[in-house]
Amino acid sequence: MSSIVIDTHTLIWYLTQSPKISTLAIDRINQANQNNLPVLIASITLIELIYLSEKQRIPAFPLQQFFTELDTPNSPFSIISLTLDIAQSLRQIRRGEVPELPDRIITATAHAINLPLITCDHKIRACTVIQTIWD
Repeated sequence: MSSIVIDTHTLIWYLTQSPKISTLAIDRINQANQNNLPVLIASITLIELIYLSEKQRIPAFPLQQFFTELDTPNSPFSIISLTLDIAQSLRQIRRGEVPELPDRIITATAHAINLPLITCDHKIRACTVIQTIWD
């Protein structure tokens, strides 16, 4: 068992207990929590959460819940800041395969730190340079 990276939708669905999240995704996040392994979140996810909230594509509650969760001691979530290694890993994630920049950054984050990414995004899951988890 290792730490995991989760994408924006996975985070939202996990925090809101949405039926859209896969059972395997929930199990892996819960296993990481039980084993005191961080659930890693790319820094671009914070920006995406604010953007989606401003566009009213997600309710404000999960956003505030997440920020509160991040601020608590022993939070299971940990933010991975954008680094030079992540920026260089972006080259490994072809724009034709993963066209959205935030998704490419999240994928490059998982690639740079060599951890699996929990995502439902079929384009990211088709990307062969990283391991993904969903169903």
